[in-house]
Amino acid sequence: MKMTDLTSYNFPKELIIIWEREESDELLPIQSKAILEYNLLNDSSRNLLVVAPTSSGKTFIGELSAVKKALEFKRTLFLVPFRAIAEELYVNFVNKYKAFGLNIVISNRDHREFDSDIINGQYSIAIVVYEKLAGLIIMNPELFAGVGLIIADEVQMMMDEDRGPTIELLLTKLLLSGEKVRVIALSAVLDKLNNFDKWLNAEVLIEQYRPVELREGVYTTDGRVNFLEFNSKNKGTEIFNTWETREQGLVNLVQSFIKKDEQVLIFCSTRQSTIEIAHMLSEKLSGISSPAIESIKKANYLVDSTTREEIQNLLRASVAYHNSDLALEERLLIEEGFRNREIKAIACTSTLSMGVNVPARNVIVYEPIKWVGQSVPISVADYKNMVGRSGRYSAGDPYGCSYLIAESQAKAASYNNTYIQGKLEAFTSSFGEHAIDSQVLEIIAGGLANKPDEISRFIFSTYNGKYKWITDISKEAINQMISESIELCLEYGAIEINDQGNLCSTRSGRLCASGGYSLDHLRRAKDYLESFNNDVDISILYWALETDYNFGSQAYHIRKLRSNEFRSGIASNLIAINYDQCVILRRCLACYAWILSMPTRQIEANFPGVTIGAIRNTSEVCAWLISFLSDLIKDIEPESNRYVVFEELADRLTHGATKESLGLCRIRGSGLSRDDRNHLVNRDIKTIDDVLASNPEEIPLPQAKAIRLIKAAESNIDDNMEKRKRFQRTRLSSLGIDTSILNKLYEKEGRELEYAIDDLLKPPFINLVCQRVTKQNEGEPDHLLYYSNGNVFVIQTTAREKKNISMIKATSIIGQSSRYKPAGYIIFGRPDFEELARRNSENQIAEGRNYKLIPIPVLAEMFVMFHEAYLSSSDVEKILIDCKGYIGLERLTKRTI
Repeated sequence: MKMTDLTSYNFPKELIIIWEREESDELLPIQSKAILEYNLLNDSSRNLLVVAPTSSGKTFIGELSAVKKALEFKRTLFLVPFRAIAEELYVNFVNKYKAFGLNIVISNRDHREFDSDIINGQYSIAIVVYEKLAGLIIMNPELFAGVGLIIADEVQMMMDEDRGPTIELLLTKLLLSGEKVRVIALSAVLDKLNNFDKWLNAEVLIEQYRPVELREGVYTTDGRVNFLEFNSKNKGTEIFNTWETREQGLVNLVQSFIKKDEQVLIFCSTRQSTIEIAHMLSEKLSGISSPAIESIKKANYLVDSTTREEIQNLLRASVAYHNSDLALEERLLIEEGFRNREIKAIACTSTLSMGVNVPARNVIVYEPIKWVGQSVPISVADYKNMVGRSGRYSAGDPYGCSYLIAESQAKAASYNNTYIQGKLEAFTSSFGEHAIDSQVLEIIAGGLANKPDEISRFIFSTYNGKYKWITDISKEAINQMISESIELCLEYGAIEINDQGNLCSTRSGRLCASGGYSLDHLRRAKDYLESFNNDVDISILYWALETDYNFGSQAYHIRKLRSNEFRSGIASNLIAINYDQCVILRRCLACYAWILSMPTRQIEANFPGVTIGAIRNTSEVCAWLISFLSDLIKDIEPESNRYVVFEELADRLTHGATKESLGLCRIRGSGLSRDDRNHLVNRDIKTIDDVLASNPEEIPLPQAKAIRLIKAAESNIDDNMEKRKRFQRTRLSSLGIDTSILNKLYEKEGRELEYAIDDLLKPPFINLVCQRVTKQNEGEPDHLLYYSNGNVFVIQTTAREKKNISMIKATSIIGQSSRYKPAGYIIFGRPDFEELARRNSENQIAEGRNYKLIPIPVLAEMFVMFHEAYLSSSDVEKILIDCKGYIGLERLTKRTI
């Protein structure tokens, strides 16, 4: 089936051109089969489970379905297991579809900027990590409403011991939701489905065939590789050089590939081993491989760090490593260099075996082990995912090759029997194998059950509940676990019993469940807040790191503090600490340096042996825990602003930012590194307004970076305006109300904008008299608003293109309105007001003025909320008359963002 055949399914020519350029002229067999035999692109309420090898084309099946739904004005949630997969998919989809007009968003623990869009249904395709969606649904149970399609990618992750239960519970919620949402689940090859398809109520598309033949072999010390072809089952032999050590065997293979101008992925068991293998190969390949010149040049734009230096040094031998300690921009650079065939060898972790699109002619599974508290062999499924990366359909490879390296004939036989000809694992679930406290809390917090028997019914609707716990003994054991979990949730204050005798979550319990925190996290956070006395940043940091260390550390294991680091003023008063405290303190000092203005290279010099990636990852874990403190204290002290300390610190840790540089962090797509931001702050460029007020030559960065920064700032303003306008128009349209007034508010300028304000400020929206000033001098008010007691409020309306309203413009009305003896000042501005203008509004209030700044998108929101009956006309009048200062969306009575 050719790509052009998709026009018969009402795909426009523009999309066909994109797919021919980015994918292929022809669909892969599994894609054609899904369309022609499984009604992929027709209206169908039947779910679909696609089970196929890695690189067979599963992801594009989901992509085609999602785009089809978008063309029908239906939304798609595209669920993935890992942040790296989400980020790569997001970049890929934005590059393909943004210019076409599809609204692509992303959400994971680090990406929260589009959460409001997902909650409000303002997206075409949302790429979301499973755990993040589980949290969003707890606080927004209606989130599935209006969704037309859910793609569950890498759904075999439901078998994972750690993450599987969350995915299983999430899919159970969806299946029981009653919403008419089609589910397309994409899975790697499994031996037996064990009723998984029945649980999903899904048709099954199983494809064993690979579009590119795969030769799976074992390389032994005699130089022979005996291989088996995946599709044909033919056997054969390759001859390489003999070897004595595994390292020598690895080098032999890689050198052979590079001499043939072929690429290779080398799968390693740990992050550290990817680095060690990459360095070893760069030494051995020196003089054999050509430098990756373009990638080296692009790396100059990365943050100045030893990691960048290391990457560039490795690229001189056309080698790289790929693991989660690299920043997103570093990973993307390496992936792009590999896809462009500049980089010949990547030493990587298993992340590259799923989702991320970097196929190679050759794959070496160098260390077929993984760490789960101890070193254990990888599963057959893990192995098949890794070797599935070999063979590039788009490059016309006749076949791909994979290699295991065996030091003995016994190990070769073991590898062959276990992995190459071994039986894949059948589908299983680990839900219920460990305590289910978090799952029980999630069910109650999500409003899915409020009695023990209802919780039991829900849990017995999970996959394990239907197909595993079928004996009376197992049912009794699970019900006992439910009872124990309820008792623990009550003890920790996560749930309570209401007056009707029902179980309900407390606010802190909902926050715990939605954020993916454990009950131990909740208890420890509450204890800390009870004793919290405006602690300094580093004390809060220490709490977060100690909490993480004590409850299943997610943070990178930064080695214990070295003697020279005790000279820091922070550590100088410590007389004796144990090993655990040493580990925590070193992490603490490193993360604290991360949020200072200290150059990145200096941080690395102060903490030898610790990569900036490790510090970044550890800081992100801290930010996650400290965000929990921020949310909890809002609940405990609703009238207090003490949450700001935690909220700001969490933001700084996420971005590696000082207080002063946080404003620059909020410019999406700026391309600024941590050091760039600190450099700009030193030159008094701290906010988006400062950027927009500057010409490229006034920004102390290389010109290309300066231009990108300004364009990103302008794009941020345009995107925010367009997003808000689109959301408001959709809501008004759904009520059958004319949206022309919104168009005028967002698009008109000068006198025509004044006329739009005329049309808006009249009954029934408000019952006050609003009069336009027909003869006015520069800076004088545009309208007069008369209150019932005879007081007059002056209104000034102003708009700028791609720039916010300045403080000078926003205050000009004060000096030019004296003849009206105003009781108050109202300034409407588009797109928004500069930070300086917002801060100055508080000064105006302090001087006794009734002064307010209302962005026009907020005024438009008030108009929409009035028609939705969330605001009355008297509510609107109170905002216009009584509210003071900067009035953002968050100050409206119903939170809509």
